[in-house]
Amino acid sequence: VISQSPPSFKHNGGVKVIEGGKYRIVCKDGFKFPPGTKAAQKNMQNVVCGGTDKGYLDGETNEKTKIESCERGQEPGCAPSIDASNLPSSKKLKKSDKCTTNNDRSSVGCKITVECAEGYYPKNPDMQIEKEQSLECKDNGTSSYWNDPKTNQIVSSMLECLPGCKDGQLGKNARFVRANGDKTTVGDTNFYNENAKVTVKCNDDSTYKYGDVTSTNPEMTYTCKGGADPWKNEDQSRLEKSPGDLCVRVCEAMETPAGLRITASPATRFVNGIPVVKADEKYSFTCANGYHYPPESSPAKNNNKQTLVCDNNSGKFVDGTTGEKTGPTLCVKDTGPGCPDIAQHNSKTTDECPQGNKGNIGCSVRVTCDKRYIPASPYDKDGKQILKCEDGNDWKDQFGNVVKSKLECKKACIVDDAKIGKVAKVTKNSGDTKNINNFVYVENGQVITVKCEGDGVVWKDNASETPKEHSYTCVGGNEGWKRDNDGQVVVNPGDGCVRTCKAPENIQSATAKLQQKPTIIDYSGQKLVADGAKFIYKCNENYAYPSTSPYNGMQNEPVVCNGATRNFESIKKKGNPFTKPEECERKKGLNECKIIPQDASKTVSQLVKCDVGEYVKTGCTVKVRCADGHYPKKVDYHTVLGDQEMICTSGGEGWRDQYNNIISDPLECIAGCLNRSSTSTDVVVEANNYISTTHKKATCKTMKLTVKSVANSTRYSCPVENPGEKTTDNGCTNSCKALDTNLPAGVVIEKAAEAFAGVPSFVFGDETYVFKCLPGYVYPSKSPHRPLGKQSLKCNGDYKTYDDMESGATDGKVEACEKAPGCKKPVLSDNSVTVTGPECWVGSDYLNDKCTVEIKCEPGYYPEDKLILYGDNVKLKCDESKEAWVDVKTGETKEDTKIKCIKGCVEIDPKVSREVKA
Repeated sequence: VISQSPPSFKHNGGVKVIEGGKYRIVCKDGFKFPPGTKAAQKNMQNVVCGGTDKGYLDGETNEKTKIESCERGQEPGCAPSIDASNLPSSKKLKKSDKCTTNNDRSSVGCKITVECAEGYYPKNPDMQIEKEQSLECKDNGTSSYWNDPKTNQIVSSMLECLPGCKDGQLGKNARFVRANGDKTTVGDTNFYNENAKVTVKCNDDSTYKYGDVTSTNPEMTYTCKGGADPWKNEDQSRLEKSPGDLCVRVCEAMETPAGLRITASPATRFVNGIPVVKADEKYSFTCANGYHYPPESSPAKNNNKQTLVCDNNSGKFVDGTTGEKTGPTLCVKDTGPGCPDIAQHNSKTTDECPQGNKGNIGCSVRVTCDKRYIPASPYDKDGKQILKCEDGNDWKDQFGNVVKSKLECKKACIVDDAKIGKVAKVTKNSGDTKNINNFVYVENGQVITVKCEGDGVVWKDNASETPKEHSYTCVGGNEGWKRDNDGQVVVNPGDGCVRTCKAPENIQSATAKLQQKPTIIDYSGQKLVADGAKFIYKCNENYAYPSTSPYNGMQNEPVVCNGATRNFESIKKKGNPFTKPEECERKKGLNECKIIPQDASKTVSQLVKCDVGEYVKTGCTVKVRCADGHYPKKVDYHTVLGDQEMICTSGGEGWRDQYNNIISDPLECIAGCLNRSSTSTDVVVEANNYISTTHKKATCKTMKLTVKSVANSTRYSCPVENPGEKTTDNGCTNSCKALDTNLPAGVVIEKAAEAFAGVPSFVFGDETYVFKCLPGYVYPSKSPHRPLGKQSLKCNGDYKTYDDMESGATDGKVEACEKAPGCKKPVLSDNSVTVTGPECWVGSDYLNDKCTVEIKCEPGYYPEDKLILYGDNVKLKCDESKEAWVDVKTGETKEDTKIKCIKGCVEIDPKVSREVKA
């Protein structure tokens, strides 16, 4: 198409243009000049009439030229391309037919069906019925596009999937307790929305796989996060496929029969008062000295060893070799002399035999009690029983006594003063203690009382109880200590008192987000986090930790409270106080471009075939043009359409415009319009010079011309008021338009810039305005002008714009002020007055948030309320957050600020009167 043409006239039956007449030719939307041609470099062609002999010439080189043809602008294919490799984790490809990818475009004719991945559901209600989106790549000869084959309409938006969790999901060994959160119905399936919570508990015959040995089966809260493992166990910080998914069956803990030795055993716990071990945990057995497995038994064929595994399905032990449900295979005593083995309980044994012995004659057995058990007298001093088989008949202990029964191991608890002292002090101790192998023990039933003590130490369950005493009763065995207030099993007295760190505030990152937040403890006006608790930060979507980061390859950054130092520490930077999350960088190879922010006051933007967001896929086209009253600084865009058309190129090359130029900055637009090209006569120029008090010079010009003919206009051409005659105001050099009028709400000029003498609508270059807010107004909280309470705008005479001295903006505007938060004047009763400090009143209706007022009766009156009469006058402070008055003394909000005043006077306080008489 011809975007600009010279005047034409009829001659000898044809239409002619005069020598020197210029044409500008551009391609229609969707077409471009052939690559390699000069016209392709600028996406336009300028030609000039050279006269009858020369014909048409190139507008820049004056060489003979031809009019270039235009060809299709983009290769066939739909962008963005869609295949399994570039879909986000929230979607998956269900079907694909006749699809190939080239230059990040899917081939024409490609048919695909996309659906949400497991742990996601469609955001658009229209797609929640079908649960999928069908697409077909079509082409109209000019461009390719994704089409909906069901409606035969161009697809305006792609399937968007939200994280969710299917309702009804529950681990097979768990039971539902409660739920809290919204749901969305998709077809016949209900999804919990993201961040919905479900509480479950392991069944009575089960326990949590990663739970603490001493813990009971508590309730567990799960938060819906969506994805392949959609449920997050908040207590364990683990992602699971369903709430209670890691609840496992338990098997009753094993005793050791006579003749057997346990070579490896799992930790035991109590469920409903019964000692148990968790599913998949193992016992390993072998025979004691002087005993052997029956020859045909499985252990005899397996190197005299047997392994029993707790089965998650049945809650029974199965043989690790045969897979049969069974107990330990019993060992048979060797033929001949030997001491009969003694089955032990709550203890472990160690055998030592001389070389070459037969049976167990000459062997010694060392028996020690399990953890949290102590041996009965007389073995409590040594903490062990040593048995020796001397004559092949009976065992004798270290004291020479014949022993025929198991060692009695009594439940007991360790008193670890060093650990207790880190968070508490003992206020009442048990007097009955035993020292065994450098440990201090107390027996079952003994009580110790402590108080939390130490910098930042609080009572975790209820911080308000920190100053109180807390008692602990020794249960012993696998149960250890129990807190008396709630029966919770703990390792040491003082458990429940925890060190803390001050919760970090206003820590933000542009590339990472807070994924998990620990419980916040409020105590003494501080926000605290318990020792060991974590904040977990995660890179934003399509971001990853850089190769130089210690978190490279990791999914997130845990930041842990170190109670000993009271600092938060990133787990990869221990010893260094945490200040901000590790920065992430955009992932490579995403075939995308970052949207270039444009000045909305000067430009108009349009996205074509683009997803909305900060980043867009390859193939996205953005058209930008200057807004009305502005024109592009770059001459290339002075066209009929006036667009800068940018396309996101593949391979990470970024944006390129229609002239193949690399674009990285916003479109620069200048206030004003472009003069139309024309042939003119009788040009008259009027000029006026102005000098400022500081000797700055400015010149204003006005041009009057008579126009014979007017060429075709561009989008940015100035309007023609009179085709035959036009006055053009060329503006003033070294100046800006004055800002004295039409000021925004709440703004006043503190210092004005110097204007032209007699022309107050212009000010000189380098002159500065200073603005401030009226009383009762402030700049917005996030404004760069809030700290100083002022805004300085300096005239840039070259560009006729203002530089904002505080924000750095090169096109500064006067910022509006907003009403300052405060409180309405207190409502008073008759004969009462308020006393305020200076600068307290703002206008006639409001007080600022710094105000404290005193309400009292005027002279000749006294308050009816005796608390005020013989106490203090009512003092109120304005609380900005509530915009309400609060009592300075009590901190309570005062809805009614009136006091009743009675005419007259009263005696002084009787109490004071008695003191005076005395």
